[in-house]
Amino acid sequence: MTTTIKVTVALAETNEKHFSVTYEQYEKGDEEFLISSGSSAQVIKRYFPHLRDAWVLHLSNIDGVPLHVLENGYYYLTHKLSDGKLEFGDEVVAKHFRIKESEVQAMRILTKSELAQWIPAELPRWKLEAENVIAKYNLRAGNRVYEKVID
Repeated sequence: MTTTIKVTVALAETNEKHFSVTYEQYEKGDEEFLISSGSSAQVIKRYFPHLRDAWVLHLSNIDGVPLHVLENGYYYLTHKLSDGKLEFGDEVVAKHFRIKESEVQAMRILTKSELAQWIPAELPRWKLEAENVIAKYNLRAGNRVYEKVID
């Protein structure tokens, strides 16, 4: 039995263009079967670590802005469980905003209005990250598919 994992790096479009990094895992014996698929960071990082720069942009818009940057970001920063503990750790927040974990604690004290004022300063950085990935993988010319056979 042979297992093949394919990763597609793409600029997809629903309501607006966004980055999409997804995988498909196939097993082949006498026939080939799709056994799993999705956007699992664990699978992609394990078998395609060189695609990290693309993976971190997954679901960001074409300008690199994270999905629902304000709403999701504020939720990750402030949402508490019934016991009063924060639901999301610094790693989740840092991944969303693509910042260092050491920067998260200072952000946790921001009001939603203050966070909304912080976001515009990040737009040039996010855009540069997006432009670099688009150029590196030549995404304007179409999707890129990477394949690895694992036994």
